Amino acid sequence: MFRIFSKPSEIPLKSFSREEILNSYYIDLHKYLVISGHYERVVYDREGIPMFRYNPPLGIRYSPTAVALHALVHYQRKEYGKFLRYVKWLVLNAYISGRCALLYFDFPFPPRAYSSHWVSGMTQGLAASVMARAFIYSNNEVYKILAEKFTKGMLIPIQNGGPLLISGNDLWIEEYPLENPPKHVLNGFIYALFGLLDTYFVTENRFYYKIFIKGCSTLERNIELYDLLLLSRYDSHHLADKNYHLLNTILVLSLIHI
Repeated sequence: MFRIFSKPSEIPLKSFSREEILNSYYIDLHKYLVISGHYERVVYDREGIPMFRYNPPLGIRYSPTAVALHALVHYQRKEYGKFLRYVKWLVLNAYISGRCALLYFDFPFPPRAYSSHWVSGMTQGLAASVMARAFIYSNNEVYKILAEKFTKGMLIPIQNGGPLLISGNDLWIEEYPLENPPKHVLNGFIYALFGLLDTYFVTENRFYYKIFIKGCSTLERNIELYDLLLLSRYDSHHLADKNYHLLNTILVLSLIHI
């Protein structure tokens, strides 16, 4: 999977002490989003909130995944006004209960999701990472509580409307939990793992660290699902295009460097 890069400078990695992670992120998200062409599919509403241009017939939609990614980009770039604007949007658009916080997609995304009311493990993990950094920036305990609530939402089993799948000794957090059979999208799983680790960092609750380690062990046992040497798979069934192969590579390398 990792032989495509000839120079370390070509890989948009960040560094990996706890402080360095929470003061930035695991990868250089802005650099990756530029390389992948993500920004070419983004438009902004009057409040400056990013909306994503999906392929027809979906068109332009609010995507909590895109908002969370952009929040992390602005945090890395120390543009804290925009970061907090996106934090506010995520909080206002989440279903928050006494136990958990959930970001629902209000549209179907076939063939990955045919329902118009579903959650994504990737999005929950990104939101947890955003809230952890909002806590670090502001020292407001509310954001630490929200990081934990988004993580708890990520750990709701699929049969109960969440993205968590336990299969034998394996623990998966599904980007698209409505798929049957589950496809185990690689990048979505790793973003979810990062959210678990960030929640552990700010709460110091070792339960989240244990789940993070169990997820990493699952990935290690199943890495051959994805590793095609010069290529990789997007999920357990589909080949990754060049942009997702790049993302797969830098995310796995980031896990190795933690």
